[in-house]
Amino acid sequence: TWLPTSNLADKLGLTELKQKTKTLALWNFSKVRKTEQFLYLTSEEVIEFLSDDRLRTTEGEFEVFEAGVNWIEHSPEDRLFYSIPMLSVVRFKEMEAFDIRNMLHFSSVKDTPQAELIIQCILEMKDGILNQSCESCNPSNIDDRDSIESGKSSPLPAAGIFFKSLKRKRRTTSHCTCFDPTTVKTAQDLLAKEPRCLPLFPCVAASLPFSTPTTAESPRMKLREKTKWPYMFQWDGEQLVPFIYLSKIDEGPAEAMGYKVVVKDLKLYVIGGEYMMGQGDWNTSIWFYDTWKEVWQF
Repeated sequence: TWLPTSNLADKLGLTELKQKTKTLALWNFSKVRKTEQFLYLTSEEVIEFLSDDRLRTTEGEFEVFEAGVNWIEHSPEDRLFYSIPMLSVVRFKEMEAFDIRNMLHFSSVKDTPQAELIIQCILEMKDGILNQSCESCNPSNIDDRDSIESGKSSPLPAAGIFFKSLKRKRRTTSHCTCFDPTTVKTAQDLLAKEPRCLPLFPCVAASLPFSTPTTAESPRMKLREKTKWPYMFQWDGEQLVPFIYLSKIDEGPAEAMGYKVVVKDLKLYVIGGEYMMGQGDWNTSIWFYDTWKEVWQF
């Protein structure tokens, strides 16, 4: 449901809802790619989604390639044309040669000769043997074999010279099997793409001081001034900024202390702590804040 909701929110101009649903879809990519909604995305939507740096994979870039292939094969008559653009979403730099070689077995690649050439070119680049198998451009391959053969004792040296000259003639008249410049440039560009980088940032629980401290009175004792609010802070690239007010541990007249905040998935758990300092009133419930729904529960 994340993808349809994100698209609907985009049409309605609900920016925050769109960002949330898209973030959830990217984070849960391994589940999203198996849904029927994913197969019905437009070409622009699927390429944008799979190209996103925030895409979280569980099986590496081969999983991204498989998702693109599944999308194409859902309607091959209309989508086979996108076999080459779909290669642009894969970060080949992070892939092993074994996985890249397996790409050649998919029907959408076999049915698109240029896509097959690009993948083969990437393989040779990663192995450091680009175009070395071409006898037309690398005559040393034949010369080396000839040198080995000539070093052996031969009862017919004249015949050896004849066959050597014949090989040279064939070599100079054979067609070049090197990759064309366009294929090489495309392969280089695909290999140059940087790995995905999930937007991880420091997230800490701390107190935010406020300018008008209050003094809370108690029948038994005078509590110290309440001068701070507990917040979750996140890094915005330059500094830590507050983004979630931990209200459930700040309901008492004094500052909360001794509590712990644990983050798991999309929830923040608040455990323990004395939120009525001096009263012996301890938090015995486990509160959690759902960052998706923006509500507290326990």
